[in-house]
Amino acid sequence: MSGRDLRVVGIGTALAVGALALPAPLGVRFFLSVFLLVLFVTLAVIRLGADRVPPEEFLRRWWVGRRPRRYVYARPAPPPPEPAPAPPARPPREPAPALPPALPVAVAWGPETGAAVAGAGLLVAAAYFLAYLAGGGWAEFAAVWARLLPR
Repeated sequence: MSGRDLRVVGIGTALAVGALALPAPLGVRFFLSVFLLVLFVTLAVIRLGADRVPPEEFLRRWWVGRRPRRYVYARPAPPPPEPAPAPPARPPREPAPALPPALPVAVAWGPETGAAVAGAGLLVAAAYFLAYLAGGGWAEFAAVWARLLPR
């Protein structure tokens, strides 16, 4: 998604939240909010025409294209471009090694997701919790669970 798409979705979200504040029955507000979200997400991702451009660019091209042109400049045709030299031949590539069978669900575990930082934080929290239990906190912990569980 581009910045334009995110702006359109953000405007739709703001309008949907605003629609929840209208003085109308809850069902009407909910329906209007969902309708606005679907409308603006559709508007953000739709691409029209042969060039697959956003709606505002498509409408601008349509509007400019239907107006008559005021001036026509007859210019001589430019000379044909010189043919580009052929690129040097590359040696054939070796086939890639066979990949293991793909799992039905892939987990994004990389530096860009921050999952390693979250995992490390959970490990530190687990270590502190185990130290708390080892220091006598297990009795207090068991007492809390004994109160919460039904008899």
